Amino acid sequence: MIDTPLRSGDGTPLAARLFLPEGNPRAAVLIGAAMGVPQSYYAELARWLAGQGLAVQTFDFRGIGASRPEAHRRSLRGYRAGIQDWVQDMDAALRHLQSQVPGAPLLVVGHSLGGQLPGLLPSRERIHGLVGVAAGSGFWGHQPEPQRSRARWFWGWGVPLATALYGYFPGAKLKLIGDLPLGVIQDWKRWCNQPGYLLDDPGLREHYQGFTAPFVSLQISDDEMLSETSIQTLYQGYAGARERELITLTPPAGGRIGHLGFFRAQQATTLWPILLQQLQRLSGVQTP
Repeated sequence: MIDTPLRSGDGTPLAARLFLPEGNPRAAVLIGAAMGVPQSYYAELARWLAGQGLAVQTFDFRGIGASRPEAHRRSLRGYRAGIQDWVQDMDAALRHLQSQVPGAPLLVVGHSLGGQLPGLLPSRERIHGLVGVAAGSGFWGHQPEPQRSRARWFWGWGVPLATALYGYFPGAKLKLIGDLPLGVIQDWKRWCNQPGYLLDDPGLREHYQGFTAPFVSLQISDDEMLSETSIQTLYQGYAGARERELITLTPPAGGRIGHLGFFRAQQATTLWPILLQQLQRLSGVQTP
């Protein structure tokens, strides 16, 4: 693993890590994180994929993990960032990875939010293929119960109260999601209250139409956050993709995957080979 810091389009410094295989990489993979999840959560998968011959880069969105400024370590009050800033961050990470591994097919593995943002990236035409893991619409009305009832309270009362008191979303204190900048939680709140989620924002659906690379959606059957409708909403949003496939992953008897569990090291012999197979197919190369 190599720390490879980069700068977003507006000069904001971002923390990033590059995991390199032995020998020449057969493809390059950018891992896009879920809302509020630091890049460290994906390190085990990144190491495993590097062991399969792929170069893998993780990164932290501004305000998250190692990209959180020292002046805001204790509080994100006053820190300015919205989800469109995160779009620029992910775009910068994509271009940075391509510069580190020139000539290699460029793939994206997007977890939840990380699977939503590629459709908005200015450099989306560089992507050879996208695999979304537990990536769907966040509209609260499509969430499965009991999460739907919790989400109604969360967006109607919890978020407005917490942000009024703290000036940002104090997820660490509340043990929910993680700390989020005020602009990010406000953007996300707007999206999560729209039946079409981000696709209902003016102009964003058209951005998705410009995403033409193949898209594979890995749906988790016991995802407590996303229903079949949630997954389908985003899946249909990627209608411009020249190829689409939806694969449902089911936990073994007595086991659990959930919204976050795909990336745990225990999945190295079960779920991760499925992801590798898709990355091989999308890149057009075989790994050892």
